[in-house]
Amino acid sequence: MPTNATLNNLQLTSGGTTTSVSAEDITSGTSLTTFAYFLLVPMGQTVSLEFDYSGPFEASGASYQLAWEKQLNALTRPITVDVQLPGQAARHWSSDLSVDREFSTP
Repeated sequence: MPTNATLNNLQLTSGGTTTSVSAEDITSGTSLTTFAYFLLVPMGQTVSLEFDYSGPFEASGASYQLAWEKQLNALTRPITVDVQLPGQAARHWSSDLSVDREFSTP
């Protein structure tokens, strides 16, 4: 997230139930703020994590990146990433977790 952003909400959906969860770590640097959440996906199930953030920054024309780090010794699993930014078309990526992944939007 941009350095001046505030993480407003993290929602985890699993087994048809949605609950609010907390980030396990939030770190602010000189050019961005990162947050971490350990996402456990039971075999054969789908889990989604939605995060909403806000701040005094402009979304139009900005570039955003999402880094997804593979857990050590974790099996390769398919993943999908959907991103909706204000004033921009929704973006969708499909990949897997054979290695760390990074998704960005212009």
